[in-house]
Amino acid sequence: MERKQVWAGVSLGGKYTGDSALAIYSNGQILIVQPDEGVDSDAFSTQVIEQFAPEIITIDAPITIPGALTKTSGCFDYHFRQADKECGCISPMIIGGRTARAIELKSVWEKLGKEVYETSPRLLARDFGLREMGYRKTGLHLRNCAALLKASFNPDINLAERDISNWTRLDALLALMTAMKIETKTATSIGNPEEGLIWV
Repeated sequence: MERKQVWAGVSLGGKYTGDSALAIYSNGQILIVQPDEGVDSDAFSTQVIEQFAPEIITIDAPITIPGALTKTSGCFDYHFRQADKECGCISPMIIGGRTARAIELKSVWEKLGKEVYETSPRLLARDFGLREMGYRKTGLHLRNCAALLKASFNPDINLAERDISNWTRLDALLALMTAMKIETKTATSIGNPEEGLIWV
């Protein structure tokens, strides 16, 4: 029996603001979904994960905290992880609520048997040259960035460009692309594995 290939990328926004999104790859098709404003996005995300059952999930929020806080050997910074410093990412402690939600989601999804990794769409956007194309600026820039990402996929993969209708959805797609790189062992990890890695 052929192994089912399902992976997911999650862009985590506010809990009830409607600015979270998930991109799911399932056997040759990519679907991007987003909760409505007022819906609990964490519960929505878990429902989608349960429905599609991805093996690998990447999320664009911190799923660990600085090692000094957990008394990790050799870690002395209470504000930034090594990965944050190397990537130029914001401290997980500044966005404490989002970090706590991401850590909780990781725990929930791992109990469902999933592999969960932290990623940074901004870094993958840089690798694709999206910054020079106006990454996270206007609607026209969004369409150009979406078209470039769609063109980067194997033409046999079904992805409707209209599904990349906002920057959150594009970030979810970038997160999914990292999940696919992890599956194919072409992703790069950044940081201290004892403290927490960011994958690109």
